Order: sequence, then C-alpha cells, then structure tokens
Amino acid sequence: QSNVDSATYGGVAFKAFYMLAVIASVAVYFAYRLQLTTDNYGSAILVIIAAPIIAIIMVFVTHSKPQIAPITTTIYAACEGVFLGFISAFYAAYAGGEVVQMALLATFGVLGGMLFLYNTGIIRVGNFFRRVMFSALIGLVIASFVILMQA
Repeated sequence: QSNVDSATYGGVAFKAFYMLAVIASVAVYFAYRLQLTTDNYGSAILVIIAAPIIAIIMVFVTHSKPQIAPITTTIYAACEGVFLGFISAFYAAYAGGEVVQMALLATFGVLGGMLFLYNTGIIRVGNFFRRVMFSALIGLVIASFVILMQA
C-alpha cells in the first residue's frame, strides 16, 4: 500500500474541521435566518425530510465512487447543516433562541477543541483513553436515562 492511500492524523483532523465548518455555517445560517410562521411550516417540514435523504444518497455515492468524495462529503455536510438549522429554528420558535445558541456553541466548540487537541498531539488515543471515554459515555447514557425517566 502506498503513502497516497494512507490517512494522516493531520489530514483526518483537517477534513473533520472542514466538515464541521460547513455543517456549522449552514446550520447557523438557517437557524437564525429562518422565520417560521404557520405559512411556511409545510415547506420547512419538506426540507427536514429531504435533507437527510439527500445526505444518505451522498453516503452511497461516496461509497461507490470514492474519487468524488470531496464533492459528495461537502454536499452531505451541507445537508446535515440544513437539517440541524431547520430543527434549531423549530425549537427556537417553540422554546426560545437562547437554548439553541448555547447548544450549537457547545456542540461545535467541543468538537473544534477536541480536533485541535488531537491534531496537535496533546491527546493521543490509546487503551487508557478509550477506557476513560467509554466509561464517560456509559455514565452519560445512564444519567440521560435517569433524567428522561424523571421528566
């Protein structure tokens, strides 16, 4: 196998950051620019259904033609951003925009920070790191389940 086919830490982190930037910019655009009224709920719901379907099609196209992956993954990220933005706009119309702002900021901030730490080598993935992350994930799932049962 040649080096051309190899993935590097920097390359993976850069591509993940690029996809994060596409998703975040499209999501923030739609979350803040979309004014939901009873007149446009129908078209918004149509977009919420179409965006994930297009994203899934892009996964299949990327799998069958990896040479066009830069184009199809960008379309995939944009569709996911549209979906996230529309869902955020619905939630903001129902519960208020501050919750959506904080959720978007926290999600993209954590992912961006982790990509930075991973790319600079501050965090190295080994057996200990995997055990800690798995334990944290199990704790989060249990805590979420308990909170859901109390609601």
